[in-house]
Amino acid sequence: MLQQWFETEHLTEAADGSLSTFNYYFAQREAVESVIWLYEVKRARDKFDLLRFDASGAVSSGMFDEDWPRTF
Repeated sequence: MLQQWFETEHLTEAADGSLSTFNYYFAQREAVESVIWLYEVKRARDKFDLLRFDASGAVSSGMFDEDWPRTF
């Protein structure tokens, strides 16, 4: 999946109909990879698991007003 997202060329259409290559920003890729690592390696399954990784202390459980992960 990561190869499809980040290593395959994706074309997007501009308002004038021209095509250009879409690229993720570096930080977007880092965020996706971090979420996968937290879920797969560290087994973070809920907001309380995520709080263990907040070294700043700036995140609180009240910031998460919904249940996650969502199941389909």
